Amino acid sequence: MAKVVLAYSGGLDTSVCIPWFKEEKGLDVVAFSADVGQGEDLGPVREKAMKTGAVSAHVVDLKERFVDEFERIPMVAPLRGGRTNMSALDLGAHRSPTKGLRGLLEDVKAGRIARRMVDRPVLRVESLRDRQVNYGFFFGAGMIHRAISLTHDLFPPGKIQGAFGAGVVTAGLILRASTKRLGGVLTPDKAQIVLDGELIPRGEFTLMIASSLQRLFLRINPFWGEEKGAVRFTAVASGAHRIAAAASGILRGKPRTFVKSDDGFTSRNVGAAQLRIDSGYTVDGEVVEPRSDEIVRITDDQRVSFVRA
Repeated sequence: MAKVVLAYSGGLDTSVCIPWFKEEKGLDVVAFSADVGQGEDLGPVREKAMKTGAVSAHVVDLKERFVDEFERIPMVAPLRGGRTNMSALDLGAHRSPTKGLRGLLEDVKAGRIARRMVDRPVLRVESLRDRQVNYGFFFGAGMIHRAISLTHDLFPPGKIQGAFGAGVVTAGLILRASTKRLGGVLTPDKAQIVLDGELIPRGEFTLMIASSLQRLFLRINPFWGEEKGAVRFTAVASGAHRIAAAASGILRGKPRTFVKSDDGFTSRNVGAAQLRIDSGYTVDGEVVEPRSDEIVRITDDQRVSFVRA
């Protein structure tokens, strides 16, 4: 059987790819993971690749080569499509990935790459239990984790699983919330939230999200904090005042006058957010399954230069 080499992260996206290549394309998968100093044990990643169906899995230590060959982090050009859609949209990527890439290559040849540079803060999401670290633009816990898992279950991998799938699921959840049917995916989660050292009142929340992007999928922007921190954090407590009436304004980042922190609505731009949760969470669409008494710390790790494609 022919083989394909897959750059394997151990996350949901690449784990789904292994059986897909085997079942849909008739290809054996060789999983490849690189240790470039990201600070995590890649042994479990190799084991997961094999359990998922790879014929072999390799972890290669590239730390020295990475340091020698890259004086700075290589520039990345996210293309719109699937689960990269939200990040690429915020960076101003062309609607067509093909046209966007063609334009980028033309500007590279013409020496016009500078006009496509976009700086964005990257979130560092660390589990304080096992020091597992994930990097990304978007974090969601509880209901968001369950909603993204539902999107992955309902829609196949690819473009439809991006903005379209997220939009369909979000619309359904908003409709359900408006009728105050808060079971299942919308079940509130117990959590302790600390923002820049300050404990947020209430201990049960319907929504917990953080991002460094200026807008999310479908151009929603559920953040209205005015502070200068790079971690944009929003939480809506269980039983918050008139939550159904508040929903449309919250999604646009323009809350109605009755949306107050004393009534269960919190949105701040901070340097650090820490959550003690029992629910799962997600970072840029990659899901982390629930663990009891998990402590997650979210910080503004660094600014990274991206290329608009």
